[in-house]
Amino acid sequence: MIDIIKKAFSWIFKTEIKTGFIEMNSSAIKSIAYEVDSLFVLFNDGSLYSYKAPVRVFKDWLKSDSKGRFFNMEVRGKFEGVEV
Repeated sequence: MIDIIKKAFSWIFKTEIKTGFIEMNSSAIKSIAYEVDSLFVLFNDGSLYSYKAPVRVFKDWLKSDSKGRFFNMEVRGKFEGVEV
């Protein structure tokens, strides 16, 4: 199932940003989305990662002043991330 998701996301994100992604004002992070216990992070370099994180993290991130700082302190290294 993971392979199917990876293929689908790689095709979608090479052509357009999927509806539901919220643009971020960050030098590293283009946009984020949340769906069914997964936090999706699309980086400016085009890579897409899925993190198993609670919805609270997504909501707190949207309210944060520094999107990059929030990622580094609250997501990276705290939740398992998989490139999709």
